Amino acid sequence: MAELADAFVALPGGAGTLDELFEAWTWQQLGLHRKPVALLNTDGFWDPLLAALDHMRAAGFIRGTDRLLVATDAAHFLRAVRSFTAPDAKWSNDPAPTPLVSVAWLCVRNGRLLAVRTHNQDVFYLPGGKPEAGETGPQALARELAEELHINVDPAQLTESFTISDLAHGYPGRQLQMTCYTGPATGQPRPGHEIAEIAWLTSTNANRCAPALRQVLHRLTTSTIDPDQLR
Repeated sequence: MAELADAFVALPGGAGTLDELFEAWTWQQLGLHRKPVALLNTDGFWDPLLAALDHMRAAGFIRGTDRLLVATDAAHFLRAVRSFTAPDAKWSNDPAPTPLVSVAWLCVRNGRLLAVRTHNQDVFYLPGGKPEAGETGPQALARELAEELHINVDPAQLTESFTISDLAHGYPGRQLQMTCYTGPATGQPRPGHEIAEIAWLTSTNANRCAPALRQVLHRLTTSTIDPDQLR
């Protein structure tokens, strides 16, 4: 659930709510994720907790930069999330880990996006992978598509569409920068040796997808991109 979430918000509740709230907030402080953690302070319900946190902060047990977002309603919460910047990880002067870089292929047919699931994984990704030393993005993608799906793509015919930044699935606290390409291919996709399953997904399947793929599905659903161009 923590990996699939885009943010964490605690509504008025009891001990279980506090348990999950502070776990999510602690993970943020440790750098295990960089997502917003918030309180929905309906009718001032969380005011006593906020006062206790201010007391802990004044006593030196909580850093000044470690603060829960506080919202009075849903619209306020969404505005706060959009402007959120995560604090530096606690107890570490090390720079943030270098983001993982990958390339991916956008292939839409009949309103569905091609996705793959590798062995020993429970979520779907876009076809593609990490460039090797000396490879351009299109060259890496052509190699990956041949290995993963037994299809042929001319790197010169691939067009960069957009880049997605999100948490890398399976790498706690690590960001992913995934550049998506479109372009024609020859052959019918079939699983290569690393691929356990091929699927054609829509936004209704977002719960089965890695974070970056969920972003792509949302982007394609809300954009004016012509699906016929994504082949």
